[in-house]
Amino acid sequence: IAVSREQLANVYELRMELEGGAAAFAAQRRTAADLGAMARALADLELHLDHPEHGVEHDIAFHLAIATATHNPFYQDLLQYLNLQLRLAVSTARSNTRRQEGMTHAVHQEHVAVFEAIRAGDPERARQMAVRHLRQAADILQLDSLFPASPQTS
Repeated sequence: IAVSREQLANVYELRMELEGGAAAFAAQRRTAADLGAMARALADLELHLDHPEHGVEHDIAFHLAIATATHNPFYQDLLQYLNLQLRLAVSTARSNTRRQEGMTHAVHQEHVAVFEAIRAGDPERARQMAVRHLRQAADILQLDSLFPASPQTS
């Protein structure tokens, strides 16, 4: 399925708000089981950094584990509803990342930073790390010029 750069930018803009909030709530509400699910997804992702199809699945699993850790079923439902767009965004970003030397490891470290903030119970840091991760992906895809002015800057 082809997706325009503008559509991809819109997906990333939505993800930054949605997943930033989810990471903040996950940091406040996570259980040991939630942390275990995130850690397993991260470990699986690390094992498949250079395998496009498997990497996409484990990347999405990590983001869904964060949504689950909010203990608000609507976060999970919304990510499931956005499944096709999420898959396209993750697949496009991971494919682009693989073309740049050392970038897959850097992106993995961004995931780890989100996890560490959630594990530490720091909602603001979790939000910042999630948004930073998605902003980096959008920047790598050169989507930043397509974002409309954010509410803070306009």
